[in-house]
Amino acid sequence: MKKIKKIKNFFKEIKKTDSYIAEQTKLDFIVQIYKLMQESNITQKEFARKLGVTEAYVSRILRGNINFTIDTMVKLTRALNSNLHIKVVPVYQDVKWFSVIKNKDIQKTKEKSYYIPNPELNNIIEEVDGPIAA
Repeated sequence: MKKIKKIKNFFKEIKKTDSYIAEQTKLDFIVQIYKLMQESNITQKEFARKLGVTEAYVSRILRGNINFTIDTMVKLTRALNSNLHIKVVPVYQDVKWFSVIKNKDIQKTKEKSYYIPNPELNNIIEEVDGPIAA
């Protein structure tokens, strides 16, 4: 039982490291890129063509085998007709993102993104022209 507790504590500490957080952030980005590709019915071949790179490079992107720069992240998102948003929040806030579809009666809809801090910290949410913070 003691060994299990030590292992759990070890993994708990690992999750606090900069390396772990960087890799998790990269993975989150890759998942979002992959979902956008699926929603847009874009194959790796077509995505590579839009980016002006090889299919092998797109495969490396989707496996997380590259170190993303902000320029690269912007290029990837724009190729999928999307925008990149980066947020910095205090560690004590649990941030959840969601999108609200507006004007659903028109053919091309626009989405408005929000992030909601941990509800225990603040119950007030305002609608603004971009992400909101507590």
